[in-house]
Amino acid sequence: MHPLMGRRYSSAISRRTLLIAGTVAVIAPTGLVGCAQSPAASEKGTARQNSGSLEGVVFTSTGATFSPVLELAAGATAPVIWLDEAGSELARGTSPTIAFGSAGIRRVVMATGFADVLTVNLGFSSQDDGGKYSLDSRYNKQAESVSGVSGLGLLTNLRRFLAGRTELGGSLDVSGLEQLEHLECYDARLESVDLTRCNSLVRLNLELNRLRALDLNPVAASLRDLRAAGRNPEPWSSRDWSSRWPGCTTSASAIRSSKGIPTHPNYPSVRNSGTGIARRRGYSPLPVGPIP
Repeated sequence: MHPLMGRRYSSAISRRTLLIAGTVAVIAPTGLVGCAQSPAASEKGTARQNSGSLEGVVFTSTGATFSPVLELAAGATAPVIWLDEAGSELARGTSPTIAFGSAGIRRVVMATGFADVLTVNLGFSSQDDGGKYSLDSRYNKQAESVSGVSGLGLLTNLRRFLAGRTELGGSLDVSGLEQLEHLECYDARLESVDLTRCNSLVRLNLELNRLRALDLNPVAASLRDLRAAGRNPEPWSSRDWSSRWPGCTTSASAIRSSKGIPTHPNYPSVRNSGTGIARRRGYSPLPVGPIP
């Protein structure tokens, strides 16, 4: 078992582990500069399916390669090590390319000083429903073939989670990520997202997903840009509107109506008025003031 694989991961890695593992370079905020390439995964073992529970940040890869990109805090020195389910090392660095040789379902574990991770980028385009609060093209990255991610709660200082045009599907749990500002999951096949205690979220892009539920009450005070129209069904019944925010509209706004849809005082930070759901349902978008 790799030294970083244990019953629990800590937010810091021991001095001894650093001496064993060595130092890993930190990428710039562009999220594009590679600092590590792996040999073919077949040389170090590939992950096995259903081999028991894993602890850490776990990515379910479905392609022949896996090339995630991380951004770390300035001055971070802990190594970033990518492991298979058995704890065998696959690659090191903030932007590895792990080659499996063929497509298949594999779970890859990321081990590092978790508090240092600011960005996890599995796919992003600045052209996907962009707006005032969008990230710029420095973060652009081709989407990875991934069908799941777990353990994000370990990344206590995560600012950006980007998984646009991936096939995550199902539920995404980002609860407790109190520093998270950008959640970009454009066309990621998600059915639900847990935003509990995401107190700093500024932009939420869930456009073209398959949402069955979306509770935005936890982010009502901070959210400024909400995108959740497109393929999303409209699962909220009239009784839900008092406790669930609407999946937003093309320009990401609060919507008012006489049927319990939240009004502007309930959604104080949003700065745009929107159209999508409002127009389809025949409601008028709520006018809001200029962006400060």
